Amino acid sequence: MLKKGVKLFFYFGVLIFYYICALQTTQLTIYFIKFKIMTKLSIFVLAFVLMVSACKKDEEATNFVNQTAETKTALLEEFTGVKCGYCPDGAVIAAEMIAEHPGKAISIGIHGVAYNTPYGSDPDLTTAWADALVSYAQNTGWPGGMVNRRDHDNDGKISMGRGSWKSVANIIVAESAPVNIGIRSKYESGVATITVELYYTGDGGGANLLNVAITENGIKTQQSGAAENPYTHAHTLRDLVTGQWGTSVTETTSGSLKTFEFSYTLKAGQVAANCEVVAFVTKGDHSEVLNADATHLVGGEVN
Repeated sequence: MLKKGVKLFFYFGVLIFYYICALQTTQLTIYFIKFKIMTKLSIFVLAFVLMVSACKKDEEATNFVNQTAETKTALLEEFTGVKCGYCPDGAVIAAEMIAEHPGKAISIGIHGVAYNTPYGSDPDLTTAWADALVSYAQNTGWPGGMVNRRDHDNDGKISMGRGSWKSVANIIVAESAPVNIGIRSKYESGVATITVELYYTGDGGGANLLNVAITENGIKTQQSGAAENPYTHAHTLRDLVTGQWGTSVTETTSGSLKTFEFSYTLKAGQVAANCEVVAFVTKGDHSEVLNADATHLVGGEVN
């Protein structure tokens, strides 16, 4: 009887042992499954975070325009001509204006309408865009010019004589700009790919117009009134990538960010290394220039 009791006790103990082992194995299996699920979930979450971070970095790399409020850049649209005896003096004043406001003053030399028949075999510096600009500015004397397309002397004309350019530029560069302009230009095999970003730190006052111009330095021609010839021209307007009055910008409220891309093929005779890209934003009626910026056509970037 005792032996049978011992055997029963032994078998009962073995049964309990197997039960405990089975229970622990089941729990371990559950724990293992949970661990695998959590590990996969953690990997997924980590991958998602890294993907979002990478996207954010890509977005930041793309949006290169400065988003901190800036003051305006003065833009002189100068009416000049190779047969204008006083125009070299205008070029000197434009250069002084740029030197007095590094990075905050730009000049575009516009040839057309008058005093621009080329000497002999010299290159023709006129463009198809000059006539409308001269007419809009009501320019009657050479050299003349618009500074940010405003009637600063309240005479009903936007154009003014060269004696006023620098004093007006001094006023412009002290004003707050509602929009910042970033420009990036890549050049390859005769074609420039131009990216322009606009960020509005203030209200643009309704629809605006973005203008992109190509200018060129270092062009040599005969020039009336020059101290020596051939004369070297600077910031000569070669083309308006966005046409006569620019391309529409409809979202201009504070915080608006807009990106534009353009392709420009250089014309015969243009030297890419001497060219610049000028971008400026005007009001929707192509009047006042709200801000401007410029960079080199070959590998240039400004923000």
